[in-house]
Amino acid sequence: MTLKFSGTYNVEAAEQVDRSVYQNSITCNIWLLDSTAVAFRVDKRCIGQALLDLTFDYLELLERDFFGLVFTIFESEEGNLIKWLDPTRRIKKQCKGKKFITYQTNHSLLRRFSVKSF
Repeated sequence: MTLKFSGTYNVEAAEQVDRSVYQNSITCNIWLLDSTAVAFRVDKRCIGQALLDLTFDYLELLERDFFGLVFTIFESEEGNLIKWLDPTRRIKKQCKGKKFITYQTNHSLLRRFSVKSF
């Protein structure tokens, strides 16, 4: 029994990383309540609800109204601003032009998973 293979195989092209995936996405590292970190890769143009859904699905949460994602922004010498992630706005727009406190490194945004108190 003989096997015949047709066509060519380009090893170099097969081993190259698809850079377009990394150029159009950002990594969001989420600190959970038990101090563990989880990384999610999302599209730069997605809205906050996509990141919330990824986090909630990872935690298998049913009651999603009581939880959210928080990020800290350096505002001035007086203090820092803590903001909730808006699920209706793009993630990139909420972070644009803002200076994060040890939260942004190489397209990696770090957020905290928090409990909302009413």
